Amino acid sequence: MFNKHLYFDIGATPLSKKAALAMQPYLYEHFGNPASAHQAGQLAHAALNQARQTIAQIINANHDSEIIFTSCATESDNLAIKGVALAHYLDQNKIIFKNHLLISAIEHPGVLESAKSLEAFGFTYEILTVDQYGQVKPEILARKITEKTLMVSIMAANNQFGTIQDLFSLGQVCREKNVIFHTDAAVYFGLHPLDVQRMNLDLVTLSSPKIYGPKGAAALYKRQNLKLQPLFHGGGQEFNFRSGTHNLPAIVGFATAAQAAHQKSQQLLKKYQNLSKYFTYSLSQKLDHLIFNGHPQQRLVNNIHLSILGVEGESLVLGLNQFGICASSGSACSSHKLQADPALKALGLSPEAVHGSLRFFWHEWTTKKDLDYLIEKLVIVVERLRKISAYKVV
Repeated sequence: MFNKHLYFDIGATPLSKKAALAMQPYLYEHFGNPASAHQAGQLAHAALNQARQTIAQIINANHDSEIIFTSCATESDNLAIKGVALAHYLDQNKIIFKNHLLISAIEHPGVLESAKSLEAFGFTYEILTVDQYGQVKPEILARKITEKTLMVSIMAANNQFGTIQDLFSLGQVCREKNVIFHTDAAVYFGLHPLDVQRMNLDLVTLSSPKIYGPKGAAALYKRQNLKLQPLFHGGGQEFNFRSGTHNLPAIVGFATAAQAAHQKSQQLLKKYQNLSKYFTYSLSQKLDHLIFNGHPQQRLVNNIHLSILGVEGESLVLGLNQFGICASSGSACSSHKLQADPALKALGLSPEAVHGSLRFFWHEWTTKKDLDYLIEKLVIVVERLRKISAYKVV
């Protein structure tokens, strides 16, 4: 059994006790189908509506019906990108076929691969470059949009190096140019404020297991009157946008976790800021040849991403694991692929910096004592690996 205090690969969080307790009645007692007309179904339907209302209020949606529950963030990304494109493709009343998509260079594979799949329908996608911190500049976005651009997708915060985008300015550009704007806010939602109205957002991907909610639940915010082609067909659940029996226990747990995260976000923001400052300063005093990646200020406060020159990331992960420390050298969705992460390469990092990268996430129970232990063991692992590494830093 690993020590949860030393689990720093927590981009996907464990289930909170509060969310688990909220789920239990819908696992054992109120197990009715929300689509059924009988009393059990009505109780389930009421719980579904309450969960939808909770999520809608947190992100300042205009209406509860703008929340579409899905199974995971990847599905939400697929529904957003493919759903918009295919709805436009099938629209018999369109005046001009807008077949151009703009996708940032640091997107989750769920967005990029969705865009690639649309080439079979005559769509093209263009990669938006980012600066050395991983941000898309609004003026560059404005220049890239053409009369054929249908939609733009730029993630709110990168799940690797933590950089946060200026969603308000990017959304304003898209709104002025009448282009649909999607953001994957999976690792942003629940800690940093998200207001779909103020930020000019049309589509937003939300995730339950990023905020101490259960796996198997996520959502897509879809602005009212935005045309969307469903990817699943069947019983017409989720306003005909996502057919399939609702995973009601997970949805209830998701909404409960979202409400809890929203209520304590300011408290956690301050805690994580202090932990990140402490870790960055303390480690810099003990190791040299470090590069802290991502924006120094406009970033996820519970994320640290650094490159340690002279060592290889996977070796660092294995070395830390010997001390009971769980960390990551890449996105958990693709860490089995032995290749450089495209998002890191987009920052302009050298191959050595990319392959020597390491990611940490702080969590609710992280303490300075935990970080002291992490730093102590990380120094040991780095010094040991540097002695045997063929790549020598100077």
